[in-house]
This record gives sequence, C-alpha cells and structure tokens, in this order.
Amino acid sequence: MADDRAVEFLAIYDKEFQRDANFRSIYQEVADVMFPRESEITTERAKGEILGRHIIDPTGLTASIDMAAGLSINLFPPGDKFYNVLMEDDEVNEIPEVKKKLAQITEISHEKRTNSNFMLQANETIRSLGTFGTGNMFSEWKAGVGLNYKDYDIGMYTFLENEQGIVDTMMIEFRF
Repeated sequence: MADDRAVEFLAIYDKEFQRDANFRSIYQEVADVMFPRESEITTERAKGEILGRHIIDPTGLTASIDMAAGLSINLFPPGDKFYNVLMEDDEVNEIPEVKKKLAQITEISHEKRTNSNFMLQANETIRSLGTFGTGNMFSEWKAGVGLNYKDYDIGMYTFLENEQGIVDTMMIEFRF
C-alpha cells in the first residue's frame, strides 16, 4: 500500500515538473545573471565550480541583493516585534490576565525567532521571491537548537495550487 502511494506521488511530481519546464528554463537564465548561487535549475554544476564567471554586467546581481536587503529591513525592522499574539475575540483580549499572558507569549516567540537563523534564511527567500517571483522557506523546532529555518532553492521544488490559487502542496526533490 505504501509503495502505491509513493508511485502516485512520484507520478504527480513528474507531471508537475514537466508542466514547469518553460518556467524552469526561464528561471535558469535569470539565475545565471541575478542569483548564481541558485543556478542549478536545468544545469548541473561541478563541485567547486566558480559561479557567475560569465556575468559581464553585474547590475542584475547587485539589484537582486539590494532589493532583498531593502525589503528585509522594511519587513523586519531590527528591534520590532514580528507580530502580537491576540485572541480572535476582542473582549477576551481586554481581560487583564489574558492580556498579560498574550504579551508574554509574544515576547517569548519574538525572542525565539530572533535567536534563530530566521533572518539569514528570510533574506534568501526574499531574494528568491524578488528574482523568481516565488520563494520557499521551511520552519521546524529542533531539540537543542530551537526554531530552525531553511530556504529551498527554486530548482529543488515544485508546488501545486488548489482551486482558489492557494499553494497547498509542496514537493521537494532531495538528492539520494
């Protein structure tokens, strides 16, 4: 039974990978001049190969870096909270004990995210979003580490959208 499900998932992935072929070739061309670190979309590079060697005009490269830095500092100003935790019912938010607990939860979650690798990975995802129009960041809780984030390169994944146009399935290819 598990084998049938794996075969089904692989068939879906192969179908979506083929549907993305045009995008992937465009992504490759864009990555070659704007984001060389992510330039293994349709091209496989040798280990240790110098990336971006063929870039004649670095305008696209520097523009993608500057754009990501500018968005990052505006989306996540240093010292500001990422969010405030609130209850859906506004009346509950005004109960003093609830208000105090929600403020503590906000503070703890902000501290955990600040002490994680979030900003490093968010900058990569923001750069990918500006360069390719999409990005993919995974989050997890690791024992002994805490919050951990991972930005996936555009060449590693494909995704499916539901009937409302919302991404509801992400398929990531890992080398074995």
